[in-house]
Amino acid sequence: MGVKTYYRIEFETLSALSIGATDSDVTDHDVVLDSRGLPLIPGTSLAGAYRDFFYDRREPDDRVAESECNRVFGNLETDGSPLRVYDATFEGGNDIVSIRDNVSLKDKVAVPGLKFDRQIVERGARFVTYLEILRAPTGDDTVGCTQEDVGRIVAGLDSGTITLGAKTTRGLGRVRVTDCRMREFTLPEDKGSWLRFDMFGDVDEHWSVNENSVEVLVFTDAQGNKSSRLAQQANDDLVIRLTLELRGGISVREYTTEVEQADFAQLVVHTNPESDNPVPLIPGTSWAGAIRSRYEQLANLLQVPLSTTNALFGYVGKTNEGDTRTQRSRISFSESLIEGGEWITYTRNAIDRITGGTIPHALFTERSYFGGTTELMISIDRPGDFEAQSLEPLLATLADLHNGFLAVGGLTAVGRGLFRINGAQSSLTLPGKSLEASRDVSAQFFEGLLVEGSDGLVQPDIRKLSMMLMGGEVA
Repeated sequence: MGVKTYYRIEFETLSALSIGATDSDVTDHDVVLDSRGLPLIPGTSLAGAYRDFFYDRREPDDRVAESECNRVFGNLETDGSPLRVYDATFEGGNDIVSIRDNVSLKDKVAVPGLKFDRQIVERGARFVTYLEILRAPTGDDTVGCTQEDVGRIVAGLDSGTITLGAKTTRGLGRVRVTDCRMREFTLPEDKGSWLRFDMFGDVDEHWSVNENSVEVLVFTDAQGNKSSRLAQQANDDLVIRLTLELRGGISVREYTTEVEQADFAQLVVHTNPESDNPVPLIPGTSWAGAIRSRYEQLANLLQVPLSTTNALFGYVGKTNEGDTRTQRSRISFSESLIEGGEWITYTRNAIDRITGGTIPHALFTERSYFGGTTELMISIDRPGDFEAQSLEPLLATLADLHNGFLAVGGLTAVGRGLFRINGAQSSLTLPGKSLEASRDVSAQFFEGLLVEGSDGLVQPDIRKLSMMLMGGEVA
């Protein structure tokens, strides 16, 4: 007796997606397109993300850490994978491919030679992919994929634990599952149904909920209400979710040469090219750059070693032999959509600081976004690897953000990019703790973080708060 198990997974991008092609003609990092010219996520990229999800980095022995990966995906050198992963093809929604510019800054000044751009698939694109269990474990077999394993993958995608593509620690590649169906055939009893089954065929015909062999794991109705039968995933990250109020304007710029448009404007999520009210966006790279710069300054004052900064934020460096060394960031920053403010377009001149007159040909138009609220999610992978002291500069940085000493984006010298933390709506998720336990600590944490001193500025006890985060309870 044999069993054939198939899954159809539909998901939507919650942030921009960067899946790089082998050859890049338009930017430094073009996205992969299929024969229709639409975005495509190769099965190899998905399988790599799934396998990485199963790798247990808490295990000091690499061979033990690889065991779960090898069981579900096979040994990379000798075994075929018990789980077949298919490409994710574009299904609908936002099909706009935009270009994001990136530049490395030092003290708010661009570093020469470190400017690059990349194509991204915008937020709101829908994809569909498939999984097929080729081999389930039997008896004492140590190789094979179970339905519980696939459930973990689907739940990981839906929760944001599995992210796709590049720059995932800087807000890219987050998705949510909108529909997931499983269909199972027992052979030889279901031979006829199996032969008629077309995995890529019409959903209502081949994945119909009226079929006895179809099980719906995730479903979203026409009103957007979502139901799920997936088991919740245990959280191993420390997550700080901040609700922020924008004080004034924001200027994370994108440029255009179109005559009828502003010379530069606040970065937005591109959905409808004709829309006059697009959603402004702060990319994770802007948050990471601003927070890392301030973290390094404060870490030096608090005598936190440079190695801790590099371990937390990642780095790219050179060895004595001239080889490049890299380390992935352990701290992640989400993209932030701003809502509730208004667009303002104005034209201004550049002024000669010597004569006080206007500079010829230096008239330009800017379109900026003022006011509103947004959310920033900061997560730290395996926080138990760090000492409580390593969180102190981060907490001091958050205090600076609330006090207005840390600004994000451009034109910060004229008051742009200032925020205030709303402690009543911000929250914590503590590793290994239930939501209820996290909620109890969260209220105490933000009360301590935003406590005001005699001069009206917040002056938190960062040592006490860092211990609270690491221990999950008040020190």
